[in-house]
Amino acid sequence: MDSTAKIEIHIGFATDQGRQREMNEDSYCVFVPYPGSEDESDFQAVLGVADGMGGHKAGDAASRMITEDLTRSFIQGEYKQRHAPDADWLQVMKSELAAAHHRLHEMSRSNPDMKEAGSTLTFGIFREGILYLAHVGDSRCYRIRENNITRLTQDHSWVAERVSSGLLSEEEARNHPKNNVLTQAVGFDEVIRPQLRQEIVVVGDKYLFCSDGLTNMLEENEIRDIILRNSHPQRACDRLVEMANIRGGLDNITVLLGAVDPPLPVTREAEIENPTIELLAEKPTGKWRRIVLIGALAVALAGGGFLAGVGYRGCRASRELDRSVSECAHLIEEGLLDQAAERLRLVLELSPGHKKALELKKKLDRE
Repeated sequence: MDSTAKIEIHIGFATDQGRQREMNEDSYCVFVPYPGSEDESDFQAVLGVADGMGGHKAGDAASRMITEDLTRSFIQGEYKQRHAPDADWLQVMKSELAAAHHRLHEMSRSNPDMKEAGSTLTFGIFREGILYLAHVGDSRCYRIRENNITRLTQDHSWVAERVSSGLLSEEEARNHPKNNVLTQAVGFDEVIRPQLRQEIVVVGDKYLFCSDGLTNMLEENEIRDIILRNSHPQRACDRLVEMANIRGGLDNITVLLGAVDPPLPVTREAEIENPTIELLAEKPTGKWRRIVLIGALAVALAGGGFLAGVGYRGCRASRELDRSVSECAHLIEEGLLDQAAERLRLVLELSPGHKKALELKKKLDRE
């Protein structure tokens, strides 16, 4: 792709505590500029996943601290005060990650409640047709291009190192009792050596950022198939979390999916999956997905026109809400009232005061 070309990234994201954990220690950050904004952004999108460690309070606090630090650096623009405009972008990301690591490490040394605190981080910036990646730990980034899935990050874990050296097979690693032992974590070690990588972005690509609560439950080919069967990134994220819970939901699950300028379906419900993956047709019991607008952070940059989100339970860009409301109107016109009612329920759950959604609900109630 021409590095000067304008690209649009469509985002889906979902997080869940899973079926075995008492709380969600994952955090994430999502940023996309509003379409049609008069102001120019340095980025087309920023996506990051952090998986905390060190116990309930420590893991939760560590992952949130990391994503909040990176939000201030890149989304609120603080990095510009520390780096020249023509600085190498991988080095910029490395430097900002090192600063976040140092802050968390110092806090873990001074606060007894944070003694064992640390976090994974898989963090990407889409900028001028290139994806810049910084990675520590065993969260992952995948690229889905055409029918192929490629892992772009290397796990910093005890078993991954032994697989790489030929001492363990992939299957042995998956079931090994030390498969959750990290060799690097942000804030935990004295020194970290993040993996840095850059990739040329191609229209049609899809980039998945996820915690190991997904990859420990699903094989890579299953992840690929679910994403390919659901062209809308939000629906794909919902399905991935649902399937991880069906398989056991042993850990917190967080997924972010950035789709590069794809044609999106008019409605997500219009797509019908072909459930060829084992257990795909099973229905989970209970309400697996809880998306709450707690911790959503709207940040006005350079006079407004941008939306940023950072949190571990969820946030939804206003353009996605507006698109969903428009789809509801079309469903009502077509007489698909049950589908419209379910979509409106989700919109109002995320944004109870959405004026257009409330008007459509009144219309739907009358019909």
